[in-house]
Amino acid sequence: MNKTVLDKLKTYIYGFDVLEIDVFPAEGDPNSFDFIDREEDEVIASANFDEEGLANFSTYNDEESQAGPLKRDILINKAYTFIDEFYPRDFSETLCLSALIDMDEFTMIVFNQKDKKFGLELPNSGISFSIMPNGMISHVERDYHKVEVIYPKSCITAEKAKNIFLKELRLVPVIAKYDKGTYVNGDNRYYFVYEIEDYVMEVGADGKLQTIEMFGVERQQYAGEVYLSDPADLYTLAGLTEDHMKIYESKTKKGRIEVWSKKSKQELAVENAELAEIQLAIPDTVKLLFNQDGGLLRLLSEDNNSHATVITAEQALKKANEVISEEYTKKKSTFQLLQGDAELHHYANEGQSEIYAYRFCYHRFEQGIKVQNAEIAIEICAKTGSLLRVETDQVIFADLSMLNIQQSITMEEAAETYKKGLSMELSWVKDLENGMYSLAFVPSFPQTKGHIRCINATSGEPWIIDTSCMEEFE
Repeated sequence: MNKTVLDKLKTYIYGFDVLEIDVFPAEGDPNSFDFIDREEDEVIASANFDEEGLANFSTYNDEESQAGPLKRDILINKAYTFIDEFYPRDFSETLCLSALIDMDEFTMIVFNQKDKKFGLELPNSGISFSIMPNGMISHVERDYHKVEVIYPKSCITAEKAKNIFLKELRLVPVIAKYDKGTYVNGDNRYYFVYEIEDYVMEVGADGKLQTIEMFGVERQQYAGEVYLSDPADLYTLAGLTEDHMKIYESKTKKGRIEVWSKKSKQELAVENAELAEIQLAIPDTVKLLFNQDGGLLRLLSEDNNSHATVITAEQALKKANEVISEEYTKKKSTFQLLQGDAELHHYANEGQSEIYAYRFCYHRFEQGIKVQNAEIAIEICAKTGSLLRVETDQVIFADLSMLNIQQSITMEEAAETYKKGLSMELSWVKDLENGMYSLAFVPSFPQTKGHIRCINATSGEPWIIDTSCMEEFE
C-alpha cells in the first residue's frame, strides 16, 4: 500500500502527533490497516483499501468532539478537501453534494454521482462522511464501483405510474405511537390510525411493479390468538430448578437484571460487567431483564446440555405459547403468532446443517387491532426444549386499555387524503446484487416535504415523516 496515502491519513487523526502513530496491516487482511498510538499501544483509527483505492476510513478518538461547533459550509469544505486529497480526479469531478443530515452528535454529508442523460442522482454511488461538530472526520465510506446504468427504451408518464401505484395501495388499521422524533407534530401518544402498507417499492419506467415480494419479503399473516388456561411460572419455563442460585442482580437504566446459574461466579470465572451485559451470552447461565413494573424485556440462556433427540416444532411452539400466556397476557392484551418457518439452522460444518433452535414471533393486538412495532421473539432450543431467548419490544408494555378506538373516517376517505399528496418522482434505483441502476418512479410528497405514513382514523390528520434534519441539494 502507498505509504504516502497512509501518512496523509495520519493528519486526520485529531489529538495525536503524527510522529507517534504507527501503521500496521490488520491481522488476516492485507488490504486493511490499523493506526496505533505508540504511547498507549491502542488502535486509534483504521483504513480499508480495494482495487479502486481508499474504501473506508474511521477514527476512534472523540476527546475533542465537543469543541466547536463549526458552520455547515466549513464542514462541507472539509469533506471536499478529503475527496480532493484521496480520490482520483476523474471520480471526484463526477460527484455532487447530495444531502446534509443532522444526526445530533455528528453531521452526515453525502456525495453521489449523476447520470449523463437525465442528470438524475445515482444513489449509493459516491462517498458519505460522518463529521463531528469540531470538524473531526470520524468516518468515511466510499460506495463507488464503476457505475453502470440501464437506460429504458421508453418511459411511461408520472401520472400513469401514479395510477399503477394506487391500484396496489393498501391501508392497514393499526394502533401506533405518534412519535415526536419521527413525525411532524408528534406528541408521543397512541392513536388508532390507517397505516400505509409497505408493499409496492416502485413502478419501473416500463410500468412494471416492484414489490416487497420480489425481494423475498412476504406479507405478514397470523395463525390466531394464543390462549392457554394453565400457564407455568416464568422461572420454571426458563429452566430454573432448586439447584440454581441467583449469582447477580442489578438495577440499571435498562431495568432490573437477574443472572441465575448452578455455578458460582468464581466457577464461571466472570466479572460483574459481563453479567450485567444482557446481550452477552455466558455458558451455564440464564439472564433476565425486567422493566420497572416487572415485565420481561429480555431473556438469554446458554444451555450446554444436549440430548440426542430433537424436539418437534409443535413441542417448541407449546413452550413458546406458555411463555406468552404466563408473562404477557396479564393486562388482557392478546397476541397472535406470526406465520412462517419456525426453524433456525446452525451451520456447524461447511455444507452441513443441523436444527439449532425454533424461533417464533408474536404480535400484540389491542381491542382486536394490531399494535405497531410490538413484537416478541422467542427461541426454543431444538435439542433440549429449553427457553434460549426472549426479545421484547417496549411497546408490549404500553397501557392502551383506555384508548378510544373510534373510526370517524373510512379507509376509503383516508386513502383519498394520501392520494392528494402523492406524486411519483423519476429516480434511479440501484440493484444491490449486481450494482446496476434502473429507472423507476418512486413515491414523493412535495407539498409536505416528508412521506405520509399514516392517517388518523378519528381526525383524518396525515402523519408526516419529519425530514427537517436533512437538507437536500439539487
